[in-house]
Amino acid sequence: MTQEQKLARLHNRPTGYEVAAIKGETRILVAYCQRHSFSGLRNAVYNRAEKVVALTGKTEFQSRKGDMLLGDWTIRFTGRTQRDAILEGELPYVGEIKLAGESHAA
Repeated sequence: MTQEQKLARLHNRPTGYEVAAIKGETRILVAYCQRHSFSGLRNAVYNRAEKVVALTGKTEFQSRKGDMLLGDWTIRFTGRTQRDAILEGELPYVGEIKLAGESHAA
């Protein structure tokens, strides 16, 4: 899908905020979330729990003010909207990355 097609799909839709798993310089897209709140962040992670657990290797999280910690990974809002991400460069999606030892995408 082209950048113009992606932007056209967003027209007249609620703003989606980028949620990413971050470890050092590595950033992986977890979801775009319409609710820019901790409950929205939590729901985005829970809805992709299998993929997030496969990425982080952790099943339990610690909550901090505005983000979640899963081992060495921090999951938080990046400060970009979905439109910003399309224009600036999208992050790889957690469901499409290959993890060590996998023969196909998760």
